[in-house]
Amino acid sequence: MYKLVKYLKPFAGLIIAVILLLFVQAMCDLALPDYMSNIVNKGIQQGGIINAVPKAVRQTSMDKLVLFMNAGNKVDVLKNYTLINSASRDYDKYISEYPKLAEESVYILNEGIAKSEIDKMNLVIGKALLVVSGIEKAKELNSQNSSNDMGNADILKRLNELNSIGIPKDTDLFEIIPKLPEAQKSQIIKI
Repeated sequence: MYKLVKYLKPFAGLIIAVILLLFVQAMCDLALPDYMSNIVNKGIQQGGIINAVPKAVRQTSMDKLVLFMNAGNKVDVLKNYTLINSASRDYDKYISEYPKLAEESVYILNEGIAKSEIDKMNLVIGKALLVVSGIEKAKELNSQNSSNDMGNADILKRLNELNSIGIPKDTDLFEIIPKLPEAQKSQIIKI
């Protein structure tokens, strides 16, 4: 073994470089599955959206979202947002970033919120966003009255049930939900 060392001595730098490159290659191979799963999970399945907590949301949209939150979650979510309107002192700071602010008030996510708080809000806002988008999709389908659309057959069936119990076609469900008795609202929130 010692006789081989004298022949390898001139190539010691190259041998160390090869060992380092093999180490780097092994680390890259180990990290590749994680990168690929992030591409699939966040990039493809979630459309590039890492979490459901928006940095800014219009007041009208937030009003719809909080309809589907219990009182505790509503307080937790709203304490992490600041309502900015034309009378706010931060109006000039945000108007260039959020042009809709010129037309209506916008809730801006506060800075410096802990990741644990974001994760907690992610579940609450994610569920509320799902319900709100479902209702808005149903309103859109109801206004189009596209009964030949097979992908939305279940939604159309439920809309026809609503119409059959006396709720007019052009009724805004977001106006009805706050007027419901607490027992019925709590059943909706459980979803």
